[in-house]
Amino acid sequence: MMRMKMPLMLVGLALVSGCATKGYVSTQTDPIVERLSTLEQKMSTLDARVPALDSRVTVLDSRVPAMESKLTTLDTRMTTMENKPAPRAELSPADQTAIREARDMAKAALDKANSAEAAAQDALKRSDKMFNLHQKK
Repeated sequence: MMRMKMPLMLVGLALVSGCATKGYVSTQTDPIVERLSTLEQKMSTLDARVPALDSRVTVLDSRVPAMESKLTTLDTRMTTMENKPAPRAELSPADQTAIREARDMAKAALDKANSAEAAAQDALKRSDKMFNLHQKK
């Protein structure tokens, strides 16, 4: 009798434990599927933006050295003008103000060019990272 109860108990236990139903699996996987579809949409959007960002970075990279050289030349010329042995009295206050404003504008333009270059490099790194992540899929 004991021998007969053990196999019956095992069969009964196997029947009671059951398998996962389609509904249970669906409720478990639906959030993951939704999240993956959202991520795929974002990736496709980013993939579309990468070429545009890449071309903008290329244009900015080509323009920055020319701007830096022009600004350096302008700064050198202004410094030379300010350090002339001629007395300050020869320059009118309006001219002195214009020189200071021009130097400030040149420095601001150089700062903006440097920050644009840094932003472009950052965008390029992010796009490369997103591309690499997309390739791993």
